Amino acid sequence: MDAAEPASGHELRFLDKLEDAGLVERKTVRLNWRRITLAVSVAAAIIVGFVLIKPAEEIALVKHTDWFANAESTPEGVYEAYYNQFQKDCQEVSAYDGEDVIEDITNEPIPLIDQLPDELSDAEKVAILQEHYGNLLDAVAQYKETLAR
Repeated sequence: MDAAEPASGHELRFLDKLEDAGLVERKTVRLNWRRITLAVSVAAAIIVGFVLIKPAEEIALVKHTDWFANAESTPEGVYEAYYNQFQKDCQEVSAYDGEDVIEDITNEPIPLIDQLPDELSDAEKVAILQEHYGNLLDAVAQYKETLAR
């Protein structure tokens, strides 16, 4: 049988003879319907949960894009505008004893302006600083709005 391929139909006939002699075992696949049913029902429950559960009411996030409108287009100008706004926010919140929270939000052991690599251009640094410090000031503004309620 190794020398040439058997003719069509001979292979099945030989396998039938070997099977009748008990020399070949045919593997039967048994499906475990309990596992399959469990997996399908869990998947369906997850899908139904995503569809039926409504997300909580979204909080209106403060998004101010004009934090740095009057700042110079230099990294130092952006940082100075951020720091001035930070000082102003601390003074406004002092009536609520919220300065500690604002300091926790904006805490930077090493300011980002000092961490930026020298290889970046000033325009790239300005964009990074505006994004970072804008997010911090947005968080502070959100906190101030929460205190005002």
